[in-house]
Amino acid sequence: MATRAFFIDQTYLMDNSPLSGNIDIKELYPFCRTVEDIYIQEAIGTSLYNDLVTKIIADNDLSGYPNELILVKKIRDVVMWYTCYDAIPF
Repeated sequence: MATRAFFIDQTYLMDNSPLSGNIDIKELYPFCRTVEDIYIQEAIGTSLYNDLVTKIIADNDLSGYPNELILVKKIRDVVMWYTCYDAIPF
C-alpha cells in the first residue's frame, strides 16, 4: 500500500476547527482524503498536487521547500473547513 500524506493532522484539525477533542480522528481521515482528492486536487491540478504530496512525504515540515510551505499553509485551512463541512452529516 502506498504511503498517504495528509495536508493536516489531528492536532491541526482539533486546534483550528470547531471540532472537539472527543472525535476519533480515524473517523475523520476518510473525509480528509476525499477533500484532498476532490477539492484540492481539482483546484491546483494533479501535477502540483502530486508534487506537494511527494514533498510532504520526503520532508514533513517542508523546511526545504519555502514556496511550497506557503502554499500548503493556505491549503490546510481549506482542507480543515471542508473536512468539517463534509463530516457534519455523519
